[in-house]
Amino acid sequence: MKEIISGNIFFFFFLITAFSQDIQDEKFYLALIDKSLNLEKSLPKGYLNKKHSRQELKSLIYKLRNKGFFLASIDSTVRDTAYVYLGKKFNDIHIELDGSVGEIIKTSSLKRRLSLDKLGKLQREIVEKSENRGYPFAKNFLDSIQINRNEIKGKIFYKPGVFIRFDTLSIKGNVKIKKEFLSRLLRLEKGEAFNQKKLNNIPENITSQSYLSLTESPRVSFQYDRAYIYLSLKKRLSNEINGFLGLFPKSNSSDQLGVSGEFNLKLNNPFGSGKKIEVKWKKLPQRRSQELLLNYQHPFFLKLPFGIRSSLKVFSQDTLFSNVAFKAGLDVDWIYSGKIIFSYSLQRSNSNRLDFLQLDENSLSDKLAKVNSQLYGISWEKNRIEDDFLIRNYWNTSIGLSFGSREIVEPDSSLILKTTKTNQLNIEGYISTLFPLKKNLALYSLTSWEGIFAEKVFFNELFRLGGLRSWRGFSDNSLLASKYIKQSIELRWYSQNTVVLAFSDFGYVINDVIEDSQEQYPIGFGVGLKFRSKAGVFDLAYAFGHSNNQSIGLNSSKIHIGYSTVF
Repeated sequence: MKEIISGNIFFFFFLITAFSQDIQDEKFYLALIDKSLNLEKSLPKGYLNKKHSRQELKSLIYKLRNKGFFLASIDSTVRDTAYVYLGKKFNDIHIELDGSVGEIIKTSSLKRRLSLDKLGKLQREIVEKSENRGYPFAKNFLDSIQINRNEIKGKIFYKPGVFIRFDTLSIKGNVKIKKEFLSRLLRLEKGEAFNQKKLNNIPENITSQSYLSLTESPRVSFQYDRAYIYLSLKKRLSNEINGFLGLFPKSNSSDQLGVSGEFNLKLNNPFGSGKKIEVKWKKLPQRRSQELLLNYQHPFFLKLPFGIRSSLKVFSQDTLFSNVAFKAGLDVDWIYSGKIIFSYSLQRSNSNRLDFLQLDENSLSDKLAKVNSQLYGISWEKNRIEDDFLIRNYWNTSIGLSFGSREIVEPDSSLILKTTKTNQLNIEGYISTLFPLKKNLALYSLTSWEGIFAEKVFFNELFRLGGLRSWRGFSDNSLLASKYIKQSIELRWYSQNTVVLAFSDFGYVINDVIEDSQEQYPIGFGVGLKFRSKAGVFDLAYAFGHSNNQSIGLNSSKIHIGYSTVF
């Protein structure tokens, strides 16, 4: 085929539909006249039937034009072989835009001369933005191509198609969920403009709910100017009752065992509208010491586009002190990028030894105080619900800080109570992820941290770490910290309904109690086993721990036993 371009000509793009007129044989073999582009690898090997040869020819011409060969065409067919002509290659194109394109994208800052790659990105951007603004059938195409020597010009034409709105959301399956709530959760409000991005995110948003799962991919039906969405759902067992026991020697020289324990109750979606209720009670190793935690979450409170949450935590240690912390939060769910939480917390720590008639340098009396704090916080979290018995790559995170004022009541050197007001900053967060290594092997990582930053920190304000859910190898609440960062590593081997693991919990702990600062690097390590049966999930761990106050030895090893059942 000879090159026929001289002066100005117009070249129009058409789908390659006329090729079939030249293809008479039932089978065809595809070849290129010019093999310098190494496109032979993109061609199918062997002979194709008539239907497939047409499809491959269309695909090939499309690839060539994306590479700058705008004049690419079928040169000729000889018996069972079709030859493709490339023509001159152009590296960029000067474009004009149809006026209606400006309604979809900003055209004021758009460069008029684009490379072929950027031209393709522009056309995809137009389609994607149209799909997210109510035009799922929008099309744009390059036409009116004008070639003048070494320059090529063209115009992008845009056809939006019919404007589509969301209509009914249909739910199939034995699942307790209110349709109105699910529509809000997925941001699929009846009557709003069609949005392809929201549809694409349905599987992820359903998966992020601990009480729901999809049995098949979402389906969409278009009728006139309406889109109808069909979801097949099933209930995921997520309500949980669990507890565990901790066994430990009462002292390094004693053969007697001490016992600690915990009981947890979690109810997810009890009324079909995504609410969550949680109750935790913990018996601590210290005599007459215990902890109670109540949590409640209510999404789309009063049908508003945000949720509320509240928690109450009560902790008492023997007769030394008791802490009460109330926290209320406002959840703003960013459907594509996690959740932002604005919170207000009121914390009261009451010491039972404020009337110090006798001070003992070896006691905790001079490290206790009555502290009242009011904090305002913000946090961001993105969590994906995962099955502990499945190997899947994932990551979860939560990062938060709070700031406010605190009021301290403590006796001075004359045993007269005085009140001091200062500021306080708290930080907290975690990042967890699972890395699949082989078919039955994975590496789990959890990094967590907390910190109190204030002019004075007292014994009754410290974080208390240790135990199966915290720092294995140590008794519950045996590690005290005003600031800490902990790294947990688990090498997990998976079998059916069983996980065998080797683990290590290590990190940095600092204990600021007034002017006394104690730093340490505790480490716990051991082996564990999780197995699931009809009765529930059992969690066993045998661990050793080493810190400033604990050495490694059989008499200081810990056995952690956990149990949970879901319904």
